[in-house]
Amino acid sequence: MTNFPHSAGTARPYVWAPDQSPAYWNVATYGRVLADGSETDGRSCTFEELCPQGLVAPPHVHDKEEEAFFVLDGDFVFTVGDEEIPAGPGSDILCPSSVRDSTGSRVPDAPPIRQKPPATCSARRHLSSSCKGDQST
Repeated sequence: MTNFPHSAGTARPYVWAPDQSPAYWNVATYGRVLADGSETDGRSCTFEELCPQGLVAPPHVHDKEEEAFFVLDGDFVFTVGDEEIPAGPGSDILCPSSVRDSTGSRVPDAPPIRQKPPATCSARRHLSSSCKGDQST
């Protein structure tokens, strides 16, 4: 990781090189941390996931944080509340806090970037723990 001179506030600019980013396998999904709450003063965390076809994140609710996705490649279906939203490359999806959501991949090895602002839990903890349905964070 490359750090830059300290700026206003306590968060510092940084760069994770691809070979330096922490990476994890979780429920058949490969994830790589791009930014963690510890680097952003808890303002956001960002990670990349490589999702196999047919993988579904079970319905769950985040009580305190929004969840945002940017699809780099592949074909996904997001369920936000009662609405199913198809999303292909270039799609940006926001799942508001306190709203049930789930995600499913239709295309093999489709890598979205998922961002969870604010980072009330760390990306490392999220990627290294098992996913459970109906969980609240």
